[in-house]
Amino acid sequence: MKWYAPVSIKQIAFGFIGSLLAMMVLIAGFAAYQTHNVTQSLSQANHEAARAELAAAVERLLRRTENQAEKLSHWDETRQQLVLPEYYAYWRDQRVYESGMLPSRFTRTVLYTASGKLLAPSPREHRFPADFPAKVVPHEPSNWLAKDDGAIAMYQSFPVYSDEGRQTLLGVGLLRLDFLPELLRQVDFRFVDKDSVGLVLQTNESIPASKLLSQLSFSARSDPDQSRFQTILSRTMLALFVLLTAASLVGYFIYNRLLERPLGWLSQEIDAMQHEHTSHPLARARPMRIAELENIRRSLYNYQLQLRDLHGSLENQNREFHSQAR
Repeated sequence: MKWYAPVSIKQIAFGFIGSLLAMMVLIAGFAAYQTHNVTQSLSQANHEAARAELAAAVERLLRRTENQAEKLSHWDETRQQLVLPEYYAYWRDQRVYESGMLPSRFTRTVLYTASGKLLAPSPREHRFPADFPAKVVPHEPSNWLAKDDGAIAMYQSFPVYSDEGRQTLLGVGLLRLDFLPELLRQVDFRFVDKDSVGLVLQTNESIPASKLLSQLSFSARSDPDQSRFQTILSRTMLALFVLLTAASLVGYFIYNRLLERPLGWLSQEIDAMQHEHTSHPLARARPMRIAELENIRRSLYNYQLQLRDLHGSLENQNREFHSQAR
């Protein structure tokens, strides 16, 4: 039969403490893994919410611009400028804003003749193309974005007919606005980080408004609740680890004072008793603070006394036997 080597009680204590710490590390690792998964899910949901919010803002801006263009296309004063353009500059720079057709001067408008020529030169600070873009159909509303003079501009074209029957095309109108400032100005974003919204276009490059959302770059705003959750969890796990380590050290100190050291003393005294190095060693041993160990010490002490008495009695009988034998 195979017998295993005996294990020291100190080794058992170290193994128990090591198991506790290893279990704590495993729990912390599992918690960190779960937290990472939850964080990834929350980040993805936050990004999707930001995309939906940005898409709604873009759609709102496009619809607003289309409505403004439609109102201008049906306005009698717009037709009048294409027939009698004497007051066109006043109409372009003042009248469209005073009448409420355009809400602010961030949106500018010009008119082109039916042949595609600019009705009058545009101001230098709000420059428009001299010729209506050839790739744009003048008979139907259209919108696109282009990079002009280093800025991203959004254009909205609208046809102007002589009457509501749309029989004769008098000309074409064009709205222009700075896209990014106008997009960010119209709404307070909750999920989108405003500073991260961007659109990269090369000089003279243009894209249709239908492809705008796929070209926009953006980042979701960091969730403060998520950051606080991660901070609280990290601090909690660290506090638990420190607490468990401190408790293990204190527990080992108590275990060493109350169990390991008294057992060592008891073992040494028993060894000394076996070799008869001392007389009554257990009687001189200090009392043990653990009741069970103290009972063992007293029982061994009493057993030792009984053995000594028995040994003395046997020696006396042996001497008497030898004296009678003589």
